[in-house]
Amino acid sequence: MNKFGSNTKKIFWGLAFIFAAAFVILSPMMGFAGVGFWDIFWTIVSVSMLITGIAYFSPFKILFSLAILGIVYAEQLGIGAITPWPILVAALLLSIGLSILFKRSPVFKIYTHNDFYKYAKYQHQDQYAKHNQQDLEIKVDEKDD
Repeated sequence: MNKFGSNTKKIFWGLAFIFAAAFVILSPMMGFAGVGFWDIFWTIVSVSMLITGIAYFSPFKILFSLAILGIVYAEQLGIGAITPWPILVAALLLSIGLSILFKRSPVFKIYTHNDFYKYAKYQHQDQYAKHNQQDLEIKVDEKDD
């Protein structure tokens, strides 16, 4: 079951697009120098990835959202010399390392043909056992007469 319901996602993305539209309209009037539409867009996408990554403890989502934020705001953070590839490679290596250290069971199981065959086989055996049990009861009743 999802930790975030579909209503929460709808509200979040709806508000994100409303704020983005307001920013597009208000940015020329308010004089947001150095902050453009795409900076805000990637910030919203990264923050949403970061929140879901923390909620599900997904190292990939957490580290790549931080890497994207680092790339978007490299000039303000003073890390322009190490963007974008070194940050992306470091995020990839860190996420692989953390995934190996903190391995969790998969949320979804991928079923193969053999899994369905086994299930059908067991289901068939259960029906066969019930059928034999009914026959046995009938036979017991016949012996009592």
